[in-house]
Amino acid sequence: MNRNKLRRMGITSAVLLAIAALIVYGLLPSPILVETADVRRGSFQVTVDEEGQTRVRDRFVLSSPVPGRLIRVELEDGDPVQKGQVLAQIDPLPLSQREREEIYARVKAAEANLRQAKAREAHAHEDREQARRDRYRAERLSQNGVISSQALDQARNADVTAEKELEAAVYGVQVADSEVQVARAGLVGINEGSGKPRELIGLRSPVEGKVLR
Repeated sequence: MNRNKLRRMGITSAVLLAIAALIVYGLLPSPILVETADVRRGSFQVTVDEEGQTRVRDRFVLSSPVPGRLIRVELEDGDPVQKGQVLAQIDPLPLSQREREEIYARVKAAEANLRQAKAREAHAHEDREQARRDRYRAERLSQNGVISSQALDQARNADVTAEKELEAAVYGVQVADSEVQVARAGLVGINEGSGKPRELIGLRSPVEGKVLR
């Protein structure tokens, strides 16, 4: 009888061990499928294929300073133009007293804008010179370990920003000067004498570029 009891205890123990093994196996995480490859040295290139859209940075719209008749324009879309090139010509109409006063006011406003543009250019030039001195000073201090590389980068970025602002200011002076010339061209309709053929007013490009429309 002891032998049968031992046999039953052995069977029971075996069953309990089998059940425990099944429970442990069921609690184990499922394996994750992965891809394997041989490691080797080489170049890594990533490309992004997306549709892009370009925009014109500086766009200028020319308008006639006086009412008149537009002479046939020979330029077409995409044609390159030089600074000061005549883009179109206007045959001015006789001006009324109100239109003459408007032209005089337009000339004064254009001249005021030109003075402001020159003042901004002078201020931008001073800022650029100061930023350049700060950059040279920061580079010397960085070589001696006095300032951090971050402070050096800030000084260099300030120099680049000041240079861009100066270029924009110079560009603004050129445009303002062109606007003065266009406004003064309207005086042709005022100063024309009786019996003389009217002088055509030329609309000139303020900068070098291309015709958009």
